[in-house]
Amino acid sequence: MPAPTVFRGCVSARRRVGWIAVAAVTIGAAAIAPAAVAQRRAWLGAHPVVPNLIGKTVADGAQIVVPLHFGVIIGGTAEDPSAPAGAILAQTPPPGRRVAARSIIVLKVSQGSGLVPVLRGDPVYRAAERLEAIGLRLGRVHYIEDDAQTGTVLEQFIPPGRQLGANGSVDVLVSQGPAAGAAGLPPEDAIPAPAGTVPSIAAPALGSAPATIILGPTGRETEGSARAGSTPGDCSADAQRQRAEVCGEPADHPRTEPDFYRREHRHLPPGP
Repeated sequence: MPAPTVFRGCVSARRRVGWIAVAAVTIGAAAIAPAAVAQRRAWLGAHPVVPNLIGKTVADGAQIVVPLHFGVIIGGTAEDPSAPAGAILAQTPPPGRRVAARSIIVLKVSQGSGLVPVLRGDPVYRAAERLEAIGLRLGRVHYIEDDAQTGTVLEQFIPPGRQLGANGSVDVLVSQGPAAGAAGLPPEDAIPAPAGTVPSIAAPALGSAPATIILGPTGRETEGSARAGSTPGDCSADAQRQRAEVCGEPADHPRTEPDFYRREHRHLPPGP
């Protein structure tokens, strides 16, 4: 019976061909797999994950992205009462996305709240730090003899709670210490005026009363010394503006004077 023999031979031949094909596919896949894995790894290395920078400062964010070969730019700012000045509010691309290395991350940064805080009783360096944290800055520092500790903020020219624009300045009245002889010191041992004291005479604003100049212990007007007479207002209800030197100035004055960051305005350790 030759027919069954021929059939069985055909079936065996087909099976052998099938197994050979399966083996060939398996061998080819095994050869391709390492190349695919290497290619995938290369792609992942060239497309790092975007880190989460929200809530960090711009400086801290830059230190995080530099090792990942990203760049950062500030694409916008906004006032935010809950975030300090310089904190990152949003980013594009968002965190967790893979993008090509050397891509640019666009940041939106907080300008701070711009809400003037209560500065009365703070050391002047602390007042400067607090203002910077909310996107404002210390303006002119006016000195006056007072029994309060030297360098203590006595009054502020812009009342607490006032909303200012970014980098708005707040002038303050600061204690220069007690008057000469007030604590039993002879005049020659009196505390000198702060370094850099220079005389300055400014003309009163148009339509205002003549300015009254407050003199320091040297007989000269101290830096940014307070002046009364611009447009006196009723400050009796404002504990931060009760002194005549402060009441005599308008509370909404824009203040364009430069910063005065002398040593006593910063919490620095004493030198040798």
